[in-house]
Amino acid sequence: MSVKYDTYYAEGADALGPPTARLVKLLQGELRAPSDVLDVGCGQGRDAVWLAKAGHHVVGFDVSTVGIGQLKDLITQLDLSITAEVADLESFQTDLQFDCLLFDRTLHMVTTDVRIAGFKRLLGYLKPAGLVVVLDEAPNLDGLRAAIPQGWAQIWGGKSDFAYRRPDVD
Repeated sequence: MSVKYDTYYAEGADALGPPTARLVKLLQGELRAPSDVLDVGCGQGRDAVWLAKAGHHVVGFDVSTVGIGQLKDLITQLDLSITAEVADLESFQTDLQFDCLLFDRTLHMVTTDVRIAGFKRLLGYLKPAGLVVVLDEAPNLDGLRAAIPQGWAQIWGGKSDFAYRRPDVD
């Protein structure tokens, strides 16, 4: 899958367009800076960059070496609080915990088994009272919602997106 996105990203900056207005509005209302955000499938950084400019600390990963290279150039040029690395749902590792996990149109790129297992694994990086936000293809959402632990509160959702807040205490 990285080859496809390497080709898109090689066409230039903002290959996938600007951040989704609906997502920006949600995160502006729900995240207090500075928050720690994991941007899964960050690509060129369309979400990571605006989040860092808003005062958040972002860790992003993507399978595209081209997208991550472009993002690293932006990090240097703009002096942004973003750490970017090449990884996928199965290989990403960190010792950090996050206030927000962001999956913006990336989970449909993998098989159902990898999608659900990776999503569940990454939920383990969410701090108490943290926010998990998913924008994806509508048919994938039921399986992802089923992976959300009981007791987490849905605070946002539409046809192809949702957000849940983890309780302060599990």
